[in-house]
Amino acid sequence: MKVGMRTRYLLVLSCLMVVGVFRPVLSEGIRENWFGWVWGLALVSALVGFFGLKGRERVLMGILPFVLALMYVQPQRVASDGIFYFAPLHSLIIDGDLDFDNEYRVLGALPGYFEPTRTGRLPNNFSIGPALLWTPFYLVAHAGGLLGLYRPTGFGYPYFTSIATGTLLAGFFGVICVFRWIRSHFEPNLSLMTTILVWLGTSHVWYMVFEPSMSHAMAMASVAWFLLVTRKGAASPRDFAVMGALGGLVALVRWQNVLFLPIGLLLSWSRSGRPDWRRLLLGGAAFLVVFSPQLFYWKALYGSFLLIPQGGGYIDWSEPAMGPVLFSSRHGLLAWAPVLWLAVLGFPGLLRKVPVLAFGLALSSAAAWYVNASVYDWWAGASFGSRRFDAALPGFGLAMAVSL
Repeated sequence: MKVGMRTRYLLVLSCLMVVGVFRPVLSEGIRENWFGWVWGLALVSALVGFFGLKGRERVLMGILPFVLALMYVQPQRVASDGIFYFAPLHSLIIDGDLDFDNEYRVLGALPGYFEPTRTGRLPNNFSIGPALLWTPFYLVAHAGGLLGLYRPTGFGYPYFTSIATGTLLAGFFGVICVFRWIRSHFEPNLSLMTTILVWLGTSHVWYMVFEPSMSHAMAMASVAWFLLVTRKGAASPRDFAVMGALGGLVALVRWQNVLFLPIGLLLSWSRSGRPDWRRLLLGGAAFLVVFSPQLFYWKALYGSFLLIPQGGGYIDWSEPAMGPVLFSSRHGLLAWAPVLWLAVLGFPGLLRKVPVLAFGLALSSAAAWYVNASVYDWWAGASFGSRRFDAALPGFGLAMAVSL
């Protein structure tokens, strides 16, 4: 039986991921030469992808193995905010509860997180979406533990690296979505160049490689997928159901990114006229079904289906740091990712090329700008660049293509 090049690529890439995730239980010869195995498999995967696959996406497929290898050879997995994204995953699958005491102690949460809420549970200010999306990868690692390869505690290198691999693959899916979305408006070579700049010239690659336990790579991917699927708007009931479900996924991963969902409705209205109430209800129902785990999660932890879990002082709408959040050396968006100046310069041309879409992107990005500037720590703590603009990156890419 003849094996196609795509299958060969996936086989070698899978070998790279197995070596990366299950390093502690590999043979002594592989462990002693682990860096060589990782980079060697990355090189073979890249060559098979670049020279064996077809289309412009083969370039992206050729870059992916090196990004994976880079993630495997750097030590950080679950840290910082990632503690709180990981905690419900371990708690639900290993412990069968939502008591985060042991997770917080093992992972090193700050003392404030050990103060119970009014429901008697420990707080968690972060979304549950990443934990749900990590579940298949986590279960693969847990299967290795149950088979006796290592202690099935739910903590440790295979578990942490499996979810990091999930984040990276999700982030790469976002890169593919960005490429296809830009390609629907521009010629392929230009779209490829722009996509690589969005991927490797902004904070996106950082949150795929060095902070894979945080939500930002997944958040960018969910918005890019939503924009790709809804780029022509919605007309049929099925279209509205799909748009609502993808919108629910966007909010489930990072609820702040609901600011970008009206773009789909705006495109639908401009192409098919004002949708009737039944289709809107269908889309809303699909949104709620997908987003419902977050609502029940908040209810279990805080006793309310809707709230700002960080508390009332988290956002000050009266004094937004509109300038610093863009230009400050303290993680300002344009200061840390100067390639995005091309997007700023290209926006007027985008407005002429696709006025409705550009208008929707402008409104959503401006709303995100205001919200991010109004948060008390507008610099986003120990951030790499202005990470809270993750949802705006696909739109920046489209405007960047105009400049290029």
